[in-house]
Amino acid sequence: MELAVKDEIKKAMGLFNARGVTEILRVLPDPDMDIGLNIMSRSRYSQDVKILTLRSREEALARLRNEKKIALAGDSRDND
Repeated sequence: MELAVKDEIKKAMGLFNARGVTEILRVLPDPDMDIGLNIMSRSRYSQDVKILTLRSREEALARLRNEKKIALAGDSRDND
């Protein structure tokens, strides 16, 4: 990873953590990249942050769609 990219990722991680983000979905087609990001994540995120690494954008979109359906179903039950 290039230094400039690494610094930008660190800044983004700090911002997410400061804003109270509780879940991170990462798309990393190359599993070898996961090692470096895992090391950076341990020092940037609180222990409460859940990190899920997916191998494709399609996989991430499917997961987000599924979570949205679950949330919407929960909202409709609350309104009954």
